[in-house]
Amino acid sequence: MSLVQTLVRHRYVVYLGGLAVITAPPALEAAGIPVSQPVRTALVAVALAAMVVTYIGERRLRATGETDDASAPADIETPGAVAQVAVAAALGGIAVGGYLGLQGRLWIGGLFAIGAVAFGRIAIARTVDGGVE
Repeated sequence: MSLVQTLVRHRYVVYLGGLAVITAPPALEAAGIPVSQPVRTALVAVALAAMVVTYIGERRLRATGETDDASAPADIETPGAVAQVAVAAALGGIAVGGYLGLQGRLWIGGLFAIGAVAFGRIAIARTVDGGVE
């Protein structure tokens, strides 16, 4: 079993664990336990990387039929690799925007998240319609 298959099999743990890791430093800071900025950055980067790899792996395994996930409908066409990477980048941007918002940089985080949503919307519109809305 490959690493990607293991991540996909335990995807809910990866996603919830990633969110817990991302929100842990601000919670620890509020409790009076200081966490240095390089440690925070490393934690967020690793958590987001694991979540993105899991998401892309999940989409790939569903497309090839290598997953035993009963919730994956067989009649839905899987988007191309470019669209999947664009959606993963948009989700990562939303997460980074949320993280910045939790760090007290609400304006920057909000703008980052709004930009990520706009980027994701454009990427999805291009793949669905073949053009930009």
